Amino acid sequence: MWVHRADMHNQVANALSWKELTEFVGSLSRVVAYLIVRVKQEALQDFAYIKLVEQVKEGITKRYLLEDELLHFGYQSVLVVVDRFSKYAMFILAPHECFVEEAARLFFSKVVKHFGYLRML
Repeated sequence: MWVHRADMHNQVANALSWKELTEFVGSLSRVVAYLIVRVKQEALQDFAYIKLVEQVKEGITKRYLLEDELLHFGYQSVLVVVDRFSKYAMFILAPHECFVEEAARLFFSKVVKHFGYLRML
């Protein structure tokens, strides 16, 4: 005679329950792709955006990068600072080539300005 144990779970039911989650995540990735197309379409109708793209192409404005006809800020990296005690994380935008001096400046301007100096240092 077979006796069901209370601490055991139905593994087949758990595997089938992931099917809905994978369909949901798959639909999210399609929405994001569609969102980028919509942003490009709307950007082409905005006069101020078109003027800014022309300034970037001519080299007048160096604050933005042009990639796939979309403007991006000049940041391509993210510095992540995590407090191991509280598990608090800060995300700091950084340039693609972030040298030590620039990383230190970003750290002091974002983290130390917000939290202050540690007493242990």
